[in-house]
Amino acid sequence: MFFSWYLENRHFKKGVNLKGQVTPLLLVVLAILLIAAVATVNIGRVSLDKTCSANGADAGSLAAASAWSGAFNSLALMNEQLQIYYDMNYYTYGQLYFTANDYINEAIFRCSEYYDVDRKRIFEYFMDFLLFHYNKYRLDYNVKEYVDLYTDMILFSIENKSRFIVNRN
Repeated sequence: MFFSWYLENRHFKKGVNLKGQVTPLLLVVLAILLIAAVATVNIGRVSLDKTCSANGADAGSLAAASAWSGAFNSLALMNEQLQIYYDMNYYTYGQLYFTANDYINEAIFRCSEYYDVDRKRIFEYFMDFLLFHYNKYRLDYNVKEYVDLYTDMILFSIENKSRFIVNRN
């Protein structure tokens, strides 16, 4: 508005000093600088938000990686021990139920009398116990190592039924 008036009336008052006509130009430049300053501040805030969200994502991924590494280290340790536990359980099983001393045999007989269980059926109940655990690990938990362990125990029990501690008396 000011510029167009100046262009149309530039010969108006020819001897007068026209210094005041720079003011609209400075006002426009000032407005542009103010808009640029606000845009710079907003861009700075956006970059801070971006940096904070990136730091949060990095921290989350590091925490997840740390948790997963701890879990995998524990799993590796358990897998190392699994064969040892398998061998120990299988050996203990054979020693306890097939070559045990009279103390274990007497304990089983007392329990069978207390619960009114026929002694001739104890081996069948024992096999039911093994089959229950076999199916639990095969169907519910899907743990192959324990399925193999209980498969070996069941086969060993069937092959050595005459050596079962209750059947020896």
